[in-house]
Amino acid sequence: MSEQKYIDLSRIEKHILLENHLLMLVVPTQAGRGYVPLRITARDKLFYYLYDPIQEGAFSGPVPPSTSINGVTDLGWQPPALFGSKNISGQPPNVLRVTEYSHLYQVFFGIAPSHTRVFINAPSQTGQGELDIYGWGESYNAFGWIDGFDSPLYSPSSASELIIPPEFDVAFGIANPLPVPISPLFNFVINRVQVEVVTDADLVMLMLNRKVYVKYYTLGGLGGFSYDITKYYNIRSPVFFGMSPAQIKSALSPKT
Repeated sequence: MSEQKYIDLSRIEKHILLENHLLMLVVPTQAGRGYVPLRITARDKLFYYLYDPIQEGAFSGPVPPSTSINGVTDLGWQPPALFGSKNISGQPPNVLRVTEYSHLYQVFFGIAPSHTRVFINAPSQTGQGELDIYGWGESYNAFGWIDGFDSPLYSPSSASELIIPPEFDVAFGIANPLPVPISPLFNFVINRVQVEVVTDADLVMLMLNRKVYVKYYTLGGLGGFSYDITKYYNIRSPVFFGMSPAQIKSALSPKT
């Protein structure tokens, strides 16, 4: 029987984007956080990607053991890395890179072994789950992670969700609290969808005010980074709270 038969989707089912769902991407701009209203127009059948970062060449070997027994300090550490593949033709540096501008990935992942602590950089140089006073890293990684207890290999949790728009790279780091090396394994559940910009100003107003069912997702969390959303969705600018319908229509008009 296929491994897929054993994957429990019950924890993420209600979060999966479907055709005609509305999605509001929250993006950084020089003027503050802006909003890009999208509609899911089509999607592939949900599929799974069993990814071994050691066998694929993303990690040079197992994650070293912890040298302490307190589960907080001196844990084994693998710095965040893109998940590429030496086994795919062309050896892409990032198997999760979205290259088609009309596409978007919604990804959930399960992790094994259960003690594996996963840290996310999204985009690849911007840590997620950090404190205002301190960012996690090799010297201290007691916060900001999701592990295989939260999101088991064959029962991924909604806490693992990633929205990946075009050319937005995500890197994965690992902390190992065990006294033995670990070889982590990821089970990615991938929802590959096609999107279009919502240009109906009245509908966008409803989305901004949450008067219709819409999923909000903030790219990169609260971290500072640059991402030119207008390039990928061919709009003049994101929209902002307080805009009039006429201003929204102008912002979402084609850039070229």
